[in-house]
Amino acid sequence: MLVKGWATDPATGRPIVEVAEEREQVKKKAEEDVLRDRAAYVGMLASEPGKLVVGIVKDKLLRRLETLMNSDPESKALVGVLSELGQKDNWAGDAVEKLMTRHIKKD
Repeated sequence: MLVKGWATDPATGRPIVEVAEEREQVKKKAEEDVLRDRAAYVGMLASEPGKLVVGIVKDKLLRRLETLMNSDPESKALVGVLSELGQKDNWAGDAVEKLMTRHIKKD
């Protein structure tokens, strides 16, 4: 007569429940470490030198994005369409802000 026991993880041979709990604990610890690391930067970024560094990095990213947009035929065509429609906004600057917002939300 076969007796059915706990479902086991084939990689470890341990019960799946234990393995899942362990993975969840590891994930929570990693998230806490990320938050702790970010908290260390908050004070630095609020300072004047921190703001200066952020500004420099944003400017470099903006210039890089503008270079990429100018060398990409599809981007050039889309910018041309917007220009023809009278849109003279700072597309690259807006794109940098949106990309950074998306990146921050992912993390």
